[in-house]
Amino acid sequence: MSVDAVRGEVGADEGVRRRGLYLDDAEDVSAYKLTFDYLRSQAADTTSSLRLIAGARRELSS
Repeated sequence: MSVDAVRGEVGADEGVRRRGLYLDDAEDVSAYKLTFDYLRSQAADTTSSLRLIAGARRELSS
């Protein structure tokens, strides 16, 4: 999902919840974008994520 806090833009999230979230207030969009920017900055890289998932899969399979 991409959320931009540019004037006139909106954000929408139809992800993990059953109900969608629609943001059109610039301040709300900016806060939402800041949250996702932070989450992305804290996420593991692809290789580390794949290792973590593979390890969890091995543990659950044995």
